[in-house]
Amino acid sequence: SGGDIAITSVGSLDLSQAAFTLGGTLNLAASDNLLLAASGFQSSGPLNIKAANLSAQGGVPVHLSATTADIQLTGSDAINLIGDLQQLALRTESVGAVTISNNQDLILSRLDEPNADALSIAVVGALRIPNSGLATAHSLAIDAFDLLDDDRSLSLSAPQLRVALSAASGHNLWNLNVDELDAAVSGHADLQLVDNQGLSLVDLNGDGTGLSLADGNLALLLRSGDLTINADVGAIDSSVDGTATGHIDIEVANGNLTTQGPLQITSTQQTAGAPGDFAIALRLTDTSASDHTITLNTGAKLTAIGGDILIDTRPINTQPAAKRQYIQAAGAQVAAYTNKNDATTGRATINNIPFIPSSEQKIGSGRWLAIVADAPSNSLGALDENLDVSEDLPPLPQQQPVGPSVDNQFAQAFGPCDELDPKNRNRCRVNSALKTFLSHWLVGGEMAPKVDLK
Repeated sequence: SGGDIAITSVGSLDLSQAAFTLGGTLNLAASDNLLLAASGFQSSGPLNIKAANLSAQGGVPVHLSATTADIQLTGSDAINLIGDLQQLALRTESVGAVTISNNQDLILSRLDEPNADALSIAVVGALRIPNSGLATAHSLAIDAFDLLDDDRSLSLSAPQLRVALSAASGHNLWNLNVDELDAAVSGHADLQLVDNQGLSLVDLNGDGTGLSLADGNLALLLRSGDLTINADVGAIDSSVDGTATGHIDIEVANGNLTTQGPLQITSTQQTAGAPGDFAIALRLTDTSASDHTITLNTGAKLTAIGGDILIDTRPINTQPAAKRQYIQAAGAQVAAYTNKNDATTGRATINNIPFIPSSEQKIGSGRWLAIVADAPSNSLGALDENLDVSEDLPPLPQQQPVGPSVDNQFAQAFGPCDELDPKNRNRCRVNSALKTFLSHWLVGGEMAPKVDLK
């Protein structure tokens, strides 16, 4: 038919034996359930459906083909739609799973499902969501080429969120209200994630990855609570196009950062960055007196290929009473190199003071591992008092000021040092470096007393 059709029923409406191929608008309304044919409907115009529940004969998914579909359901049954739609508006009171598949780009103009047990959307194309975002009470899964709204600043809310995008583009900001996240994004896009309260990066689909980005830079900000990394995290620059991508910047504003179980955090860059180009930055940015820790547990591998690594637990102006530690457990590995076979002659510093890396810290030639923390953990190497610190160190982004009480105590222990005397110049610089390091070991404003270990 080329005209409009309207079918209304007081009670249930069974159209399982009806076949529709329309050129106009199709309006279907039932005060109870609506049953469609297994083959569904095909229309070159709009489709409007009002019913309690919507299903297809034989329990197969409901197939709908139209320019637009506006569906309003008041029942609690699960819903499974397969569409060839340009635009969809859906309101459902389902307490089961809501599953939407579409065979072309889809504009989701409205989606209200306040009670759904799970929401899954798969689009063979780009998915445009409402500017108000998507929210569900349980799990949300999105598979698409790209995911956007009017300005690529999205709001996504669900206890459990999984997103897989195969052809994303542009700069994307996702404002999250999520407990568990699994996101894999490829194409050519930057991804910035912001979550407000506690987050775990997990593997929800069995691929071993919790967060990955191809051909873009990845930034994650957790405003409050702890960040737990339970699966692989990676960013890769896979295109030789002159644009440096593949950076990972993870910031925890008021909490701890911890890895759990065997996993890899990897940044891969096509073109090696200059010294001080931190391909991976793990940062705690709370300046209060609260105690916080970055912990790489056994089995974690932190690798920067073509860039440097920054692990910063103590931003500038942090309150002196705060205890800030970097813990690298036995069996956790850290590596930064340009080429895998490079000599391990790179620089390792704690609070900008050189130290000799441990056997589980491989720093290749021209690369830098920079740690900012109260004191090295047992897995870190020892301070190297023989290093020639006359070579300039690149400045850290946020270097902690040194307490003044160390100067007097150090002078009493080692005596004065005349830097104007050429014979003493290098020793004076080593002394200065040691004073800077020891300032982070103050106990009540004084250097810790000597303790004999038996």
